[in-house]
Amino acid sequence: PMAAPPTMLAPPQPMAAAAPPPPPLSAVLAGGPGGTAPQAAMFTPGPPSSVSAASASVASSSAAHPAPPPPLTQARRPQPWKPSAVFEHLPPHPFAKISTEGIALGDVRALHALARQGSWRAVLDKAKAALAPAGSNPQPAGQVTSQAGVNASGSPTWLSLKAYHVLALVKLRTYGAAADELKLLGNLDDPRYNTAPDGSSAVPHALRVVAAELPRLLGQPARALDALYELADRCAREAAAAEAAAAAIRGGEGGSDGG
Repeated sequence: PMAAPPTMLAPPQPMAAAAPPPPPLSAVLAGGPGGTAPQAAMFTPGPPSSVSAASASVASSSAAHPAPPPPLTQARRPQPWKPSAVFEHLPPHPFAKISTEGIALGDVRALHALARQGSWRAVLDKAKAALAPAGSNPQPAGQVTSQAGVNASGSPTWLSLKAYHVLALVKLRTYGAAADELKLLGNLDDPRYNTAPDGSSAVPHALRVVAAELPRLLGQPARALDALYELADRCAREAAAAEAAAAAIRGGEGGSDGG
């Protein structure tokens, strides 16, 4: 038998050309051949020398021009001004606290110390006890000096005790009782209160301030405003009179020196 003819092998097919490799990243960024981002060259970092020079210029400019402060929304909001803010950052003035025991009647300095430490109940009790012998009602004019003792009704010490008495009542928020005490005193410009050594009024200025402020605490702001304006006018008149007296004294001293 005849042998089968040998199997003919198919000629080898040519291999498909391999896809070209993607362009390198540096070429893409630089916009070189095969790159697809020709505008990316602006992001190409410069040489090391230019980077260091830029850093130095930024450092010098930041040193010459410090960073601006943070905006107001991030910073601490300014607080509205108040009169007590003047003393907030000052250390309190040291003073020795005193005991209420052993205080002599009529000791105005002791009442001042008790008021500084906030012992208003003790101030009220001590002032009432000191005023008890002379009474709460002032004596008519001409009879003030006839009573013995510095606590005589209408004397400078008596008026100082009355001022602490009324102020303690206000501090304890017994405004009605304070108003009753001021009503007993009557007109603070009455001549019966001209018991100072020079013949002027011995009414403490603090008592006049309390008398002007008390109507506001009693719900009468218009009356308090009128009283405060009247007190301001009085202060202006007294300041002008004191300045005129001081100028007259200076003029007299100058004339005696010239003569």
